[in-house]
Amino acid sequence: MRASRAWVVGGVVAMVAAAALVAGVAAGPVVDGVARSAVAVSSGGSATPPVTASTGAAQRPAPSPSPALDESQLLRIGNPALYADETSPTTAGAGPTGLAWRQVFRTLTRYESGSLELRPDLATSWSMVSGGRTWMFHLAPGRTFQDGTPVDASAICANIDAWAEQGDHLGWDWYLSGNDYLGCDAVEQTVTVRFEEGVANLPHLFSEVSFSIVAPDSIGTDDPVGSGPYRYAGVQDGTIRLTAVDPGAAGPDVIEMVETSTVSAAVSDLRAGRLDVVVGAAGDEMGGDTGVRRIVAAEDTMTTVNLLAGGQRLRDPKVRRALVAALDPTALSDLMGARPSLTLAPGVLGLGAYDHPGGGAAAARKLLKGSKVEPLVIGVGDTGEVDLEQARVVQRQFDRVGVSASISSAADPDEFYEKLRAGRYDVTVETFYADNLDPAEYVSGFDPRGAYRSLLPVADRSEVEEMSDRTFAAGDPRSRRAGATVMLEKLVDTSVMVPIAGAPRADWVAARVRSWPTGPFGIVDLAQVRLK
Repeated sequence: MRASRAWVVGGVVAMVAAAALVAGVAAGPVVDGVARSAVAVSSGGSATPPVTASTGAAQRPAPSPSPALDESQLLRIGNPALYADETSPTTAGAGPTGLAWRQVFRTLTRYESGSLELRPDLATSWSMVSGGRTWMFHLAPGRTFQDGTPVDASAICANIDAWAEQGDHLGWDWYLSGNDYLGCDAVEQTVTVRFEEGVANLPHLFSEVSFSIVAPDSIGTDDPVGSGPYRYAGVQDGTIRLTAVDPGAAGPDVIEMVETSTVSAAVSDLRAGRLDVVVGAAGDEMGGDTGVRRIVAAEDTMTTVNLLAGGQRLRDPKVRRALVAALDPTALSDLMGARPSLTLAPGVLGLGAYDHPGGGAAAARKLLKGSKVEPLVIGVGDTGEVDLEQARVVQRQFDRVGVSASISSAADPDEFYEKLRAGRYDVTVETFYADNLDPAEYVSGFDPRGAYRSLLPVADRSEVEEMSDRTFAAGDPRSRRAGATVMLEKLVDTSVMVPIAGAPRADWVAARVRSWPTGPFGIVDLAQVRLK
């Protein structure tokens, strides 16, 4: 598994949120029981040049299409951050490689394009019992994998069992490994998943690409079989090739995702017509290039709001539960009316023994009735306006429920983590930027026991356990999982670029890729791009 999660900052790059809805989406035909959408576009275009991709120093050929392929049905996507050798969806995040796997595999749940609304995918509905210790997912009948085998409850349980045993599963390792997995039961089209401790946001987690459902016989192989609109056709020379399950139905017949060494190499290939689209490059990396234009822009930053359960003033579980209720997504979104692009990611991580109470300020006040809460300290990991602004939002929300809180800004990361380890903070607010995350230097997320962990130099990896022990109270076996983290996302500046007029395939691209179907956390359904 890679040292940093692709979705942790863009991850959501984890958790890259999209900036625009798709224009003109119409329902398409059904493939393997899944409705495919299409963006209506006009026909026509220019001749297609040879397929090559720049490496920065020299050009290397991409896999050549078969002679019978109509190249007007070939879409070439370049990305300077693509890990083409990452051939398992279970270790892929929602970034560039996850984009490829989104086309091949389905998940139990998904997010509505352009929104943070959780929607059914392979599961038509779900329910929670016993405080999240048991979840039931109900499947739609009649769906099949690309090898013809049924997408039934037994297949889902085979995947979940494999995730629990894998050891390097991206999503399971980060969010569920500290919770004893008790098993998965398959009865007809109903999947029942059981844990020792409650999991508040399992349906949200199961929307991640690392929780992709593959045909049982292909679990753990180099040729995983999905139930999406595209088949994985292999990787060659840094290019992932996908072929449509139902050619000619909707979307391109063939998608080639090309790994480029640099942003400048990707832009060069885009201008020369060797690529049709480039994704993942920030606007400032374009260097003022006038040969391309952006059709989507989204910032790859994430802000976390952490309630530290082991703090002196947050040891009362009723108080913690009330503050989690105060951080209800809808309530915070209302407070952020002046910044509509600032949204709260669904799901509260690390809640452990109980589900998210929701309800905002009213529910929090009800839960706090009769409780006395000492003034809290909100620690800010950066003195920049982004962190301070979002810390003020949290402060105002706490004030609405009758809890006083002050904001303490650290001069630098060392001071911040020193105060954190010393127990000086009750709540922390931190913003992470994708370009600050070097996989060789940082770890991020939460330790396997569900305790708080943020960006720390690898040299301090041992301190993560120490921080966990000091931050989360001992004694009650569930108290160590009773903290909470809420993630905020802001949409600004990761680009999807296409060539402007004058490039060899500019007219072809303009006539077909008029918009880019996007959703939160980097989810893109390329079957919505119609090339006919």
